[in-house]
Parts: sequence; C-alpha cells; structure tokens
Amino acid sequence: MNLKQHFLVEDWILNTNYDFSLFARNHSYALLDREDDLALRFCIEDEVIQVKKMNGWNCTFTIDTKKKVITFYQELED
Repeated sequence: MNLKQHFLVEDWILNTNYDFSLFARNHSYALLDREDDLALRFCIEDEVIQVKKMNGWNCTFTIDTKKKVITFYQELED
C-alpha cells in the first residue's frame, strides 16, 4: 500500500477501504469514516515497518518484524 501525504493535514493517509481512511503520524493513527468523522484514534509505540490492507476491516501492521492484525469493527446502527 502506498503512503501519500494528505493535502489538508501533515499526516500520512493510508487509503485502505471505501468505508474508512487511516491516517498515520509518527506512532499515532486515526481512523476516519466516509463523512470524515473520527471513529478511532490509537497509538503503536514500536516502529511500524509496513501497513497494508488485508480484507474488509482488517489491517496488518508489521511492527518490529512481527506482524499484527488489527480488526476495526463497524458500529451497528439501531
């Protein structure tokens, strides 16, 4: 997955899915939904070597040579 700089902020954006965008800066990540509402913010303290989409809401992070999959759950509407 290619990193590209978002023109509105100084963060890096990872376009992983039609439903959400993942922004990264240093060790901070923010997940935004289609309407650009903040869905989730989290930190990974170790060095992230690579981020890539797996499928659906799963993202694979290669962190210090160890792969970790983070699954984002879409909130169900009532």
